[in-house]
Amino acid sequence: MKRESLLKLTINKRTITKLNHKLLSNLKGGTRTGFEDKVDSAELTGCNGRDCF
Repeated sequence: MKRESLLKLTINKRTITKLNHKLLSNLKGGTRTGFEDKVDSAELTGCNGRDCF
């Protein structure tokens, strides 16, 4: 049980970090490519690149 909550906390922290990066890039006016978004989602779901997209 404790391990599951720790895992959720780690995932939430990574998600928040990714969202912060997106917000910062939007504020700077930078545009993200579709590939970058795919890489981000692959990292969030924890699967390796080929299997995800």
